Amino acid sequence: MRSRVSRGAGVQACRGSPRARVAAAFGCLLALACGGDGGTDSQPTVVSVTVTSPIGQLMAVGRTVQLSATAQDVLGQPVSGVQFQWQSSNTNAATVSGSGLVTAVAVGFATITATAEGIDGNFTLQVVEVDLAGIAAVIDDPFTAVLAANLSATRRTGMEAALSDCSDAAAAGDISGLQSCLAAAQAEVDAATELDDLALAAVIGLLLDHADRLLDV
Repeated sequence: MRSRVSRGAGVQACRGSPRARVAAAFGCLLALACGGDGGTDSQPTVVSVTVTSPIGQLMAVGRTVQLSATAQDVLGQPVSGVQFQWQSSNTNAATVSGSGLVTAVAVGFATITATAEGIDGNFTLQVVEVDLAGIAAVIDDPFTAVLAANLSATRRTGMEAALSDCSDAAAAGDISGLQSCLAAAQAEVDAATELDDLALAAVIGLLLDHADRLLDV
């Protein structure tokens, strides 16, 4: 419904000098064409919901992760101020709080759903049994660091970066991240050609193999 005050103000604006009347008339026509009467725009309608995890779809039993949900409008733009309701399809495997905090309970699969304005966004998790503490013990062992530090510059930089990534991933419970960084570290071992590197790389390779067996996903 159009405000009478707004229309009256528009009529008054169309009076006055010829130039003012022309400018005001154009403004009145533009407002009518846009269907507006000076009111505020309505809240965009949610048409899709996206749910994401900082550690991917693999979770270790006993770990938690905070999921994020984003609502989008028809143009794919984020809609702010949206409230989400969270639920898990399999609480035996993973539960979720009202804020999207997921707890991995037991081995299995669970689909976590965030709902806003009747629109669902889904994220499927696989909960696995992984010895993250054992992996961290291997990666963070000072002996491992000494071996890496004594590699040639060509191999040392990449190896230390990969081990650092593995340490962070183990602490965060990021199993996908662990898979990637262990593969990167193994690539440095395989690329070792200098005589001084070969013995060091062989020992590091054994340690990486042990960590990989503990991961065993």
